[in-house]
Amino acid sequence: MRIGRRLVGPPGFVYVIAEAGVNHDGDPGVARDLILAAAEAGADAIKFQVFSADRLVTRDAPAAEYQQKAGQGAGQHAMLRRLELSHASFAELADLAREKGIEFLATPFSIEDLRFLVSIHVAAIKLASTDIVNVPLLEAAAATGLPVIASTGAAELDEVELDEAAVEEAEAEEVEEAEADDAEAEEASPDEG
Repeated sequence: MRIGRRLVGPPGFVYVIAEAGVNHDGDPGVARDLILAAAEAGADAIKFQVFSADRLVTRDAPAAEYQQKAGQGAGQHAMLRRLELSHASFAELADLAREKGIEFLATPFSIEDLRFLVSIHVAAIKLASTDIVNVPLLEAAAATGLPVIASTGAAELDEVELDEAAVEEAEAEEVEEAEADDAEAEEASPDEG
């Protein structure tokens, strides 16, 4: 598999992804610093999380006890809202990462977020382990034609197998559609002779 210009996987091609996540605390300047640090450290890519608090949680979803103890407040929505970056910020961060010679990756938490990432030309899609059973998101990610990296830390083996089957099915459908388009194009083109 290729991610950007790099071959990844057997026979031992390692791909180092610096995990930025939401460690920027909603500050684009901190996010820029994370990219610079990742590039300086020699990472192949840096990965953020793209989400909308409004699409991800209800306004009254309580924060987990550990989040409350860490001073994140009583509600998930308010906490996540503070950690959001705008699409414009992410587009600028993606440009900076490319300028510094590393790939910009991000985990989408909705199909809308996935479409945004495709629009800024990410080299791969990284899905969270909590979305391993989110078949619509899995299928949409596979349909992009980009490499899909799916975390499995919060998943059971049968869920990983479901994920793999959903991605393979979506990829097969994409190949069939491309072959059909090629056949139609051949039929429509005038014979050269």
